[in-house]
Amino acid sequence: MSISALQSGYQMIDHATQMTNEASRDLNRTARHRSDEQMQQEPRAVDPSLAPQQNTIRQQKETADKNPDQTQVDALMKLNQATQYNRVGTNVIQREQDMIGSLLDVQV
Repeated sequence: MSISALQSGYQMIDHATQMTNEASRDLNRTARHRSDEQMQQEPRAVDPSLAPQQNTIRQQKETADKNPDQTQVDALMKLNQATQYNRVGTNVIQREQDMIGSLLDVQV
């Protein structure tokens, strides 16, 4: 029974792709949720009596942009981890191919 590193490398790359897809969906969902909330909170009409509320809303937006949600942080961590898995999987495949090339050189 032969054990190939190609299988492991491709599995790692496939796993990295799945993680990337999940993380991008999470980021997309979070961005949509935030934009929906912002649209609901924005006052439509410009009224001088609403000026303090508008300033407060602007400050909330600025702090929300500076303080990301935990789901955003988790998604970005997942993207970083997927990048690492992808690099490792690619490296495994390259090493396996180099090893096969070396074996062919030795046998010839």
